Amino acid sequence: MLKNIGKRQLTFRRCLFGDGLKPKEQTFVYKRKINSNTKLLYDVISNVKQYQEFIPYCKESFVNKSDKNGLPSEAGLRVGFQKYDDKFTCNVLCEDKGANNYNIVTESISHNLFYFLYGKWTITPLRNNKQSDLELELKYKFRSPIYNAVSSIFAKSATSLVLHAFEKRVYEIIKKSR
Repeated sequence: MLKNIGKRQLTFRRCLFGDGLKPKEQTFVYKRKINSNTKLLYDVISNVKQYQEFIPYCKESFVNKSDKNGLPSEAGLRVGFQKYDDKFTCNVLCEDKGANNYNIVTESISHNLFYFLYGKWTITPLRNNKQSDLELELKYKFRSPIYNAVSSIFAKSATSLVLHAFEKRVYEIIKKSR
């Protein structure tokens, strides 16, 4: 649609996915209380190899490199939903902060899907370490405007689904150990 404003002519266009500019960074913070000690929760989250067994839409999970403690230092996922199927790799830092506090930090090193992807899991004890406070901070920017638009719509529900999968995995491990 054209509009005349004085001597200038402006063109207005609609863009299906946002303003048509480069995708914008998205940041989300999710918090949840889990009925588990922090060490078990840390062990489940840091065991990237097993993600494909319990995380929805995770078709493959792999560890390329491990640190001196056998924890992943480079790992990745192949995620698929309907016609979408993508694989990415991240540097991983698993930290025991002492006093039953743990962090797991991930940062994308494959840049075909993301401009960047950053995730930080923070696990802190509650109730004499019988319960954990779990916080997941995600920052990302997809290369694809389509992925960015879709993720802005479904990020909360998709992340809730993933967090629920981790929580369920922890409960299954607790149940087996009884």
